[in-house]
Amino acid sequence: MTTVEVWRQVGTPESSAQLDTGTLLSNFARSRAGGAILTTWIVERAVNPRFPYRISIVRDGKTLLAVRAQSSWPGPGQQIFCLRENTLDPDEQLDTIESVTVLHYTQLGRKLAVVLDRAVRKRCEFLRVEKPFRDREGSYEQIFFRTESGIHSHRSRSRLELRPSTARMTIAVDSGERYAWRFPAAVVIRRRLPVGDYALMEGGRTVAVVERKSCDGLLTDMGSIQSLHHQLADLARSQRAAVVVEAQYGDFLDDRRLAGNGRPRTSRV
Repeated sequence: MTTVEVWRQVGTPESSAQLDTGTLLSNFARSRAGGAILTTWIVERAVNPRFPYRISIVRDGKTLLAVRAQSSWPGPGQQIFCLRENTLDPDEQLDTIESVTVLHYTQLGRKLAVVLDRAVRKRCEFLRVEKPFRDREGSYEQIFFRTESGIHSHRSRSRLELRPSTARMTIAVDSGERYAWRFPAAVVIRRRLPVGDYALMEGGRTVAVVERKSCDGLLTDMGSIQSLHHQLADLARSQRAAVVVEAQYGDFLDDRRLAGNGRPRTSRV
C-alpha cells in the first residue's frame, strides 16, 4: 500500500484515486451532513529498534502522511529524523500508543504544520528537505519532525518559503514608494496602485495588498483620522490586506515622539 505524499498529488493507501494537495493540506476538522470528518494523529509502537515509532495522520479513513520516527515526540529544542513510509506490511505488529484529533494542518512550502486537540504537546511540523547525492545525479529526501521549541532553537539558513521555490512571485510596487523593499527572487513591477504600497499579483489580478507606514507617517495620518479611516476601508475591500508599521510599540508611548498627537489616542489605536 502506498502512503499519500502530502507534498504532491498521489494516491491513498485505500484507493488509487488522486487527491488534490490543496484539499489535503488546508482543511480544518469539520462536520458534514451524515457524519463528522475527523483528522486523527496516531502514534504506534513498531518493532524496528532504529525507528521504533510509526506516526500517521489519518483523515476520514485515508492516510495523509505516515513516517517512521526515532521518538514519539521531540524533546525540548530537538528535531527528530524520520523516514517516510512508502509501504505498510499488513502483518506488521503495531501497538497504538495515542490517538488525538487534529484541529488543523496546513502546508507552508516544505513544511507541514500540525495543531493537535490537547493542552500540551499540541503544535509540531514536519520539514521535508531534498539533498543531492554526492556520488551521482539526483536527490534523496529527508524529513525532520520538530516542535515549537525545536523550531525556535534551530537557526535556518534559508528564508521563509510560502510556496514552492519553482514558482516565481510577481510583486507590484507603487510608483510613489520611496526606498521600496527588495524582492530578489520575484518579478517586480513599478506602477501606480489604487490601494496599498505593495501588491501580490497572480494571473494579472491582485491577490494581496500591503500598506507600509513609518512611525512618523502613521502619527501624521492619526492627525487626520478620517483620512486614515478611508485608507483602512480601501484596504478592507481587498481579499487579503495588511498594514506594516515599521516601529516599536514603545514609540507610540513616547511623549517626545508623540508631540501633539497625545498618548491615549495612539496607544488605543
